[in-house]
Amino acid sequence: MKSRLLLCILSLAFFACQESPKTTNHKNCITLNVNIDAATSKEQLSHLATNTLIVLPTSDSLLLSAINRINSTEKYIYIADPTALYRFSWDGVYEGGIKRQGSGPEEYPNIGDFQIDNTGNAWISNRGNQSITQYSWDNQFKERLKIELWMERFFWGDNGFYVYTGNDLGFDNIYQLHYLNPETQQIEHQFKQVDEHKAKYLYVHMPNVFQKTKNGEILLTQLFNDTVYSLTPTSYIPKYVINLAGKNIPESFYEKDYQNIMEFFTELHKQDRYAYGIDVFLETEKAYWIGYFYQRQYHLSILPKNNSERQLNFNTLYVDKLFGYPINLSEVTLFVQNDGRIIIPLQPDEIMEYAQAHLSEEQQKQIKDYIYIADQNPILLVINPL
Repeated sequence: MKSRLLLCILSLAFFACQESPKTTNHKNCITLNVNIDAATSKEQLSHLATNTLIVLPTSDSLLLSAINRINSTEKYIYIADPTALYRFSWDGVYEGGIKRQGSGPEEYPNIGDFQIDNTGNAWISNRGNQSITQYSWDNQFKERLKIELWMERFFWGDNGFYVYTGNDLGFDNIYQLHYLNPETQQIEHQFKQVDEHKAKYLYVHMPNVFQKTKNGEILLTQLFNDTVYSLTPTSYIPKYVINLAGKNIPESFYEKDYQNIMEFFTELHKQDRYAYGIDVFLETEKAYWIGYFYQRQYHLSILPKNNSERQLNFNTLYVDKLFGYPINLSEVTLFVQNDGRIIIPLQPDEIMEYAQAHLSEEQQKQIKDYIYIADQNPILLVINPL
């Protein structure tokens, strides 16, 4: 499986907590200190979270290609590949799909991102035709919002959309974040001005930009930004600053004249002295979960709110339900959900390779009976942090 570092080339930028006069209440930022040099622990998943494996049905008419987005609600799990959007129950039962790929006025060239609104209808974005299109689950077109922005991610915020364009200056855009009113089809507010110098080279793909917490707060995170923001339709407020043991990339590093993103990463990895994030940010009652990169590896750190408890740092998870199957976090995608869960797609053939190399014949049979058929769709590992 390809490293996530090699898959990270599309769109983003870097700003610090005190970046802009438009940012309010930055003095109230809470600093979270991640001890990235602590010994990497070998963590069984059951010690950290409750977890479930969901086996998706597989047939000739239901074969997913590369998964580019997973969103879930209380009732359903929604999965998008570049061509279609699929809906499954939490038991893994297929509950319908939206398949309108094409070049017609009611179709999409491909799926960049999607959201589910309060009525359960799906909105699909496409970077190529600069639109957000609504469909019902009987596969019918409902409406299209035309937006002159290169959209990287977007998010349904109960009454409107937050649109994230990263470091893109196309269509005379100068902001990273926009709030769209679907009724007026107008951008009503814009935040986080793009740094024109960084816009020349700094484009990376992020699966996790927006998250709605269990208490209804909407958060924004960025891979080359140490700040977590709280959003409303009219403001973005710095809430947390992540200190990666003082090894965060300094602002001076971004000021060099890089020709493109590959040159930037080449310089970044020459000495492997910097850590950067944030790919995952979750807050539970007991701890903060933070995902970041250090020494070309993806790491998760769990920071307990009780200072007497030890911090956990790891780059591999071991799944008890699969007899200790190891998940190298650098080789999978973690999709953060609005309810605080994390969903990781796993490849059945890789699980079986592990089983054949490390498990008894009886354990292999149990895994094969449970999860494996030829050319099977991914297995979903659903993690609910403790």
